[in-house]
Amino acid sequence: MSIIFSPYTIPAGLNEASKFIGGDVRWAYENSMQEKLLKIYGPTVKEEAGFIPEIESIASKDVGEINRFLRERGFNIQLDPIQDPRGFAAAAVLKALLEWETKGGKHPLSTPDGKTYPGVLMKKKVSCFGTGTSHHSVIRIPTKSGDLVYMTVAEKVPADEFELLDKIRQLEERVFFRDHVEVLFPMVDLDIQGNLEWLQGMWTVSEKDQPWFISQALRQTKLRMNEVGVKIEEAIAFSVMRGGPSQTRRVIINEPFLIWATRHTLTLPLFAGYVTPEDWKEPAEL
Repeated sequence: MSIIFSPYTIPAGLNEASKFIGGDVRWAYENSMQEKLLKIYGPTVKEEAGFIPEIESIASKDVGEINRFLRERGFNIQLDPIQDPRGFAAAAVLKALLEWETKGGKHPLSTPDGKTYPGVLMKKKVSCFGTGTSHHSVIRIPTKSGDLVYMTVAEKVPADEFELLDKIRQLEERVFFRDHVEVLFPMVDLDIQGNLEWLQGMWTVSEKDQPWFISQALRQTKLRMNEVGVKIEEAIAFSVMRGGPSQTRRVIINEPFLIWATRHTLTLPLFAGYVTPEDWKEPAEL
């Protein structure tokens, strides 16, 4: 199963919730996943999440307002009504379209098990990197916005989004330029939605010693990729309640792969993903 997320969407939602609570809000964790989240949710990421133009965020006591915010931006996830009249909800949405600097062409992609998927062939050469620890190349594709999209075959299934992020960071530390190559990669049409159960229970205490905790959390992520570019859309929403808890080569990416995008103003990737064949489909549009 694919894993796609933006490291900045949840921080943007937490920023909005913190402003709603007021004062110097410091979140505390109840499980290992929340601990991993709070390790990256430091001052730098907090600030960067507030300056990404593709992210919108909102907080309100009216859950209906939050759900309309999500629907109007094309997301299906909807929060349940909050039973506690003192509670509130928050949401954040990322929508980023990264168009390839040079458009690719449609080309069939064959996998080692003999299946065929719709693919993209970039005949204009792109940068190819080695890592010294893997025989799989890392490909870098420039976009019109100046953001850079990277792809490489994944050697193992990441356990969760934070292990995925760690793997990408390790690759970024090791890469060295090798040559320029053509690249063939799958088209993608992916839509994942569900409960963010691991986020539930994360809590904080306001400056007035009032405890708050996340009682419900949802996420929906969409990734579409074709010969024009790649589009990432992600929404998170949660309820907060008062209380406790050289020669031309062709690199072919025809196995589950990692994909991420970097922006020179951001510490973390704009988005990161592990994409498996069930999501290798041609999207109707970006």
